[in-house]
This record gives sequence, structure tokens and C-alpha cells, in this order.
Amino acid sequence: YRELLPHLKKFQYVFLMDEDISLVGFDLYTFLRIRHCAFSPFPAPLISQPIIAESNQYFRYVNFNTWQREGLKSVVASESGLVEQQVPFFDAAFFEWFVRE
Repeated sequence: YRELLPHLKKFQYVFLMDEDISLVGFDLYTFLRIRHCAFSPFPAPLISQPIIAESNQYFRYVNFNTWQREGLKSVVASESGLVEQQVPFFDAAFFEWFVRE
């Protein structure tokens, strides 16, 4: 990711995704609003990811269908110790630091 370093100062966020990920139907504004507000009064996470709609991932909590079960439908964000590598979303300043380290 070092080739991205000269460009990162221009951006607030870095969104990396595998080639088979689609953003059709994805609402970036809503994602950013949830990311910013869901953990208040604490700052927004440095690394996050949207839910994966296909629901075919090994880790069930990144799958859309997992969160559609009764009792979980009202969850808009959740803490996790792992971000699945198919579609990570980074704070650009953090990502720049991470790549340089």
C-alpha cells in the first residue's frame, strides 16, 4: 500500500475492497453517519467495515443475514476484534501511519 502514501493527505478516509465487492445499493453517507455517531461519546473507529450483503463469510458477524435475526435488527453498529479483509474502511491519517510503520 506504499504507493498510496503520496495521495493520502488529500483524503479523510481510505476504502479498500476486493475486486468482487460491489457497492450497488451501498449508502456511503449513512455508513459515515453511523460510523461517526454510533460509538459516541468516543471517537469514530479508526478501522471499520460495512456489513457484507452476500452472507457467505466465515465470520458470521460480518454477514447481513446474521443481523436480521429477531432481536438483532435494531443493531446499527457493533464493536469487534476483527475487521474482515474484503472491505476495510480506514481513517486516512491512521492508515498512513500504519503503512509507514
